[in-house]
Amino acid sequence: MRLKLKLVESGMKFYEVAHNLGWHPSKLSHIIHGASKPSVDEMAQIARELGVDVAEIFPPKKEKF
Repeated sequence: MRLKLKLVESGMKFYEVAHNLGWHPSKLSHIIHGASKPSVDEMAQIARELGVDVAEIFPPKKEKF
């Protein structure tokens, strides 16, 4: 959900971001809606494109004990 919020705040459409990353729009759509999990590199690319830190849109997972 944070990713979607940052996309809205950026003023860019998801397909514009996908185009800038050289991705098919469906790839980014799947990431946004949780149907696909991005790699660490993909997370960094998205964050860089939106001008935010990775942790702002992909918070670290809490460890289960």
